[in-house]
Amino acid sequence: MNPTILAGVLTITALHAFDELVLVISLPTIAADLGTTGGYGLVISSYILASIVGMAMAGRQLDRSGPGLSLLYAGGFFVSGLLLAITASNTLTFTLARILQGIGGGIGWTLAFALISLVCPPEKKPKAIAAMDIAWVVPSLLAPVIGGVLVDYFNWRWIFAIQIIPLILAIVLILPRVKHLKGHGQASPDSVVLGAARIALGCGLILYALSQNFGWIWLMIVPAFFVGLGPLNRSMPTDWWRFSTPLSASLLMAIFGFLIFYGMEAYQPLYLIEVRDLSTLQAGLVLTCASLCWMLGSISAANGWLSDSYQVRMLMGCSLLSLGILLLGALFLSWVPVAWAYLSWSVAGLGMGISFNTCRATAMEYTPDKQEGFVASAISLSASIGLGLAAGLGGAIKNQVDYVGGSLESGIQGIWLMSLGLAVVAIALLVRHLLMSLHKAQPAEL
Repeated sequence: MNPTILAGVLTITALHAFDELVLVISLPTIAADLGTTGGYGLVISSYILASIVGMAMAGRQLDRSGPGLSLLYAGGFFVSGLLLAITASNTLTFTLARILQGIGGGIGWTLAFALISLVCPPEKKPKAIAAMDIAWVVPSLLAPVIGGVLVDYFNWRWIFAIQIIPLILAIVLILPRVKHLKGHGQASPDSVVLGAARIALGCGLILYALSQNFGWIWLMIVPAFFVGLGPLNRSMPTDWWRFSTPLSASLLMAIFGFLIFYGMEAYQPLYLIEVRDLSTLQAGLVLTCASLCWMLGSISAANGWLSDSYQVRMLMGCSLLSLGILLLGALFLSWVPVAWAYLSWSVAGLGMGISFNTCRATAMEYTPDKQEGFVASAISLSASIGLGLAAGLGGAIKNQVDYVGGSLESGIQGIWLMSLGLAVVAIALLVRHLLMSLHKAQPAEL
């Protein structure tokens, strides 16, 4: 792979990671400043749900016209969102800024995956993915520290200002070297954008309804589900939801992994700051441990240090992730020192690194010919659905506890139970998939 293109791809990945993760650590301060505490989950999920639109746009646009135009779209949306966030004075403006950034980030992340599929030799793809994981993890290490310093000692608006120059650099590195890559002339951009908007709208309406006090508005959930279901199926490979093929297993485990991991990560800083009285910087360092171990897990999977079977690697990763979430429950005991969070998040991060690297590598390995953009969009879409639903469902649980007069700690405990329950379901599905694969392989061995 061209080193300059790879550098640009890694810069895009790093920006997408930094922007998502720095908000997690800085949002308690931003929410207090803008009066956003009631819509905490929706502010987080607005970026992620909007990225779904960007991902679906990018996947079909890449297959249709090549990567050059998608790169320009990504840059335009993202920088517009950054500028609006810098000047935001209320919740509505800030949420709109996050939506614009989300569309740009979704296009950019999908483009990064697709470029690896398009220009990287097959035998080097796992290591290229590991490099992307490092590019994701390095800002994951820096984001809590940088965000903590800017929030504690300067102003949270600098978080968005410092992203503009790296964004321009990524465009300069990639664009001149991919203009010659052409698409296949397939798909209608208008129908793709509309479908992606319906996916995001359906998810958003479900999360909005769940975030409101229990009542008639919850009836919105059923039609909202069907609003997004059709276009979601069209944006994913056939029978993606069956968990019966390597590609469908990869997509579903990406959704489950982010639901489990991000469901807790999005609200852990809030708990550590408000309940355990840590500073923003101290709370961020806890997530830094998770990022370091995520990188270790990804490198282990990419270099063949684990099983050759993708089913075993997925099960191993999900089991470690589930163990880390289980260990986090001890933090709700007042006599357990806050240092326990470092151990818990390290285990969870290690599992997530193994699991998600395996999901992406397996999806790329089983990508049909001339569908690189489509599958890259699908794996990005799966991760974003998991991220968006995790943040939104967590916010809904927190709000429901608030409505009945419960404490913040009780709300976080509810989110922990959600993540733990999803972990049990994911492990059960993986065990079933592994047993089915072994059963199918038996005749060939005989």
